[in-house]
This record gives sequence, structure tokens and C-alpha cells, in this order.
Amino acid sequence: MFLEYFIASKEEIKAFLELIKKIVSSKQFSISTQMVLDLNKPENNITLSDLEYDIKNVLNEIKSLTISNYYQSVPDLNRKDDIPYHVFFKNIGTKEIYIKIKVKNNKIIICKSFHRAEFSHGKFPYWLLWEGELND
Repeated sequence: MFLEYFIASKEEIKAFLELIKKIVSSKQFSISTQMVLDLNKPENNITLSDLEYDIKNVLNEIKSLTISNYYQSVPDLNRKDDIPYHVFFKNIGTKEIYIKIKVKNNKIIICKSFHRAEFSHGKFPYWLLWEGELND
């Protein structure tokens, strides 16, 4: 089953990534209560093992995402909160990693997927943008 995806605006993704950085840089940030990684997905566990990663490593990869890594957004079909997941791809070593994340209540980072890419993707909508263009 394929989800109805959409492309969020450059401004929305920029604000989303800035919100993540703001949450993590807060003095009150607690990785144990404000970072949720879905370990019920076997593919997430396999990737964590392959990369020798823990939740802190995953958070560091999420913090390092840029608008160029953004691929698309998808609705959360399991919740009725209308907060979409944003999908990113990132090369870590020789592996391309699929990352699906959202932020709940402006304080909890939810990472539903952090695993090797399972499909060939098309173009990234903002792949030519770099940090200087993000301020436009």
C-alpha cells in the first residue's frame, strides 16, 4: 500500500529542521523522554546493528539533516493528530538510510523509520539548495 504523499514547502521543512535543533539544544531536553525511535520495526533494529548505532547516534543523524535530504511528507495513518511524517534520505558510510520523522507537541521527536532505503526514489525537491539559500 502506498501512502498519499505531498511535498511540503521549503519554508515548512526549514522550520521543521530548526524546531528539531531547538528541541535538542534546550537545557531541559531529555533523550529518554523526548526522542522516540520505533524499535518494533525489525528493519530499524537491523540497521542500528549494522551501523553499530544507538538512539544518540540516530538523534545526531537527525540533527544533521538539511533541506537537501528532504524527499516527501506522508500522513500518519495510525494517529488522528494530523501531524505528517517528513521523509529524508541520508548517506551514512556506504548505506543510504531512509528516515521518517515528525515532532509531536513541539517537544517530542518521533522517528518511525531509520533503516536502509528499500526503494529507489526519484528527485529530491530541494536537493540543489544549500545553507545560504535557506535564509531566502
